[in-house]
Amino acid sequence: MSADRKKRKVAVMLSGGGAKGAYEVGALKALRKHKVEPEIYCGTSVGSFNCAMAVSGRMLEEMEDVWVSLTHSRVFKLRFDFKQLLTFDPRPPLRFALESAKILGGILNDSIRTGMSWWQLIDLDSILVDTSPLADLIRKNVVLDALQRNDKEICIALTRLKPVDSDPLVFVRKKQISHDHIPASCSLPLIFP
Repeated sequence: MSADRKKRKVAVMLSGGGAKGAYEVGALKALRKHKVEPEIYCGTSVGSFNCAMAVSGRMLEEMEDVWVSLTHSRVFKLRFDFKQLLTFDPRPPLRFALESAKILGGILNDSIRTGMSWWQLIDLDSILVDTSPLADLIRKNVVLDALQRNDKEICIALTRLKPVDSDPLVFVRKKQISHDHIPASCSLPLIFP
């Protein structure tokens, strides 16, 4: 093997796509089987979560366990049971309509006050889904101290929607990564924050 080739670092780039996270762990296991050890991890969305777990010292078998035991309730919870609207009792649909009107009124008020478009202010995750289970899953499986002490490099990508005049594409490297960056990378605008 040439000296140049020995100096090269092996990098993996893990994409987004929810369930692809389990596939990515399988791909990392296949690399290990062939004695390929990544030194640089880059990821976005679910790939950022896998990268952060790997660089923070999680064994691939531990990462696999995360995916094998994963259910939607460990990622998000619906804030409102829409089956409650299917009733002859008028109170639940009325409560939902009043809450929705209050939230939309606040969004329109903020839009007028700040001069921003309503779609830039809308925050459906606070209305429809609670993503605190995802934050808990990340905190449980990504050890930031270990991630920052590790010799491996990591970079995660995310999109910043606010402020509107800033560059929307953001790359966060090892020393800056926090538990907040990973769910931000996993964002589904207007649904997940």
